[in-house]
Amino acid sequence: MAINLKIINFLRSFLKGRGAAQQTFILIVASTIGNIFSYLYLLFASRSMGTESYGKFGSLFGIFYIFSLMGDALRITIASRVASLKGTTGNANSVKSVLKPLSILLVIGLLIILAIMVNSGHIAAFFHLSNSGPVLVLGLSLIPTFFLFIILGILQGLQLFGWLASTGYLIPQVVKLLLGILFVYVGWGLDGIIAALFASNLIAIVVGIFPLIKKLGPARKDTGHNDSSSFLNLVIPLALIGVVISIPTSVDVMLVTHFFNAYDAGLYNAATTMGKIVLFSPIAVSLVMLPLVSEKHSQGKRTANIMKLSLGVSVIISCIIVLLYWIWGDFLIRLFFGSQYLAARFIIIWYGIAMILFAANYLFAQYNLALSEYKWLIIALVVTLFEVAAIVIIHRSLLQVIIILVLGNLLLLAFNFFALYRRDKNLLLQK
Repeated sequence: MAINLKIINFLRSFLKGRGAAQQTFILIVASTIGNIFSYLYLLFASRSMGTESYGKFGSLFGIFYIFSLMGDALRITIASRVASLKGTTGNANSVKSVLKPLSILLVIGLLIILAIMVNSGHIAAFFHLSNSGPVLVLGLSLIPTFFLFIILGILQGLQLFGWLASTGYLIPQVVKLLLGILFVYVGWGLDGIIAALFASNLIAIVVGIFPLIKKLGPARKDTGHNDSSSFLNLVIPLALIGVVISIPTSVDVMLVTHFFNAYDAGLYNAATTMGKIVLFSPIAVSLVMLPLVSEKHSQGKRTANIMKLSLGVSVIISCIIVLLYWIWGDFLIRLFFGSQYLAARFIIIWYGIAMILFAANYLFAQYNLALSEYKWLIIALVVTLFEVAAIVIIHRSLLQVIIILVLGNLLLLAFNFFALYRRDKNLLLQK
């Protein structure tokens, strides 16, 4: 009976049009559509550039991916600060409270981007690019990306979810695909595909500024909420989580591009593109698990059963996708990439297995985040560095690279299970 009442209340909230139910639904739909267009962008890149150039594109996109996940940590932090202060200090002052710490992060971010652009020649040589043009375009594209995440964090904190959905998920992903097609059509090639990242995020920034101009009024002189330490204490571990998540699915592509020939690098990048479906398909499980675990944890109740159930669902979803790759691998490769990538079928299966394990570890990352547990980050960083070092030393074949990812994820998963068992056991003893 209680479950029925919850369903009825959810439907009522959704139909009213302003409840959390409809806002969540809008974001889920927008993010799903955005992810589809983002994936189409990658598939278009694979077909338009060919196997060899696609491998080089994958290495550059890996840098963009790492930067984006760290930017997402910034978005979460800004949203948390603005949302917690806007009720007491007003919209303008809640946004003003993040300006001081953002100025510090802005300098750091711009220095990193400047370092990429200054060393564009060395980066191009590392990835066997004929010139540094694509790296320079990539560096430029990171600038609007940084500012876009700031705007998205403010929109989320002010609870402007409709604008968040369009500015964060729909506009940049749709425009990225359309401009990518246009730029390749006019003959810009790899430079054009990367330039689409710059232009799409710049357009999204312009759109995202409009609601902020309307929503923000004059700020008060001083509200005493300009402390940078609490802001940085939250954004740093979140950024590290972003690094831990992004490196195993991007640095391997960069190293393969460097150590292997262009054809093998293209095949490997195709495998990682399909592998990301295995990784992100069960993402909805974490969206449901996170608030449930947070609520139970705040009440001092056990959360291990929620984690185990979520993990089971996640693994089942990922395994089904890998099974489809095994059964219809040739058909899917022809459909998504073309027959020139058929040689990637074998490594796609193995990479899918690695992503099953990584999806489980990603769920553990979300679980630890809900518990405000950051100690696991040390182990995760050590394992991640181990994977990178192992690939640098051992890279006779693409299969060896993937086996290293499998072993690293198995090691991290074993630690996560041990930590889950110990935490649950301690909670039972306390009761």
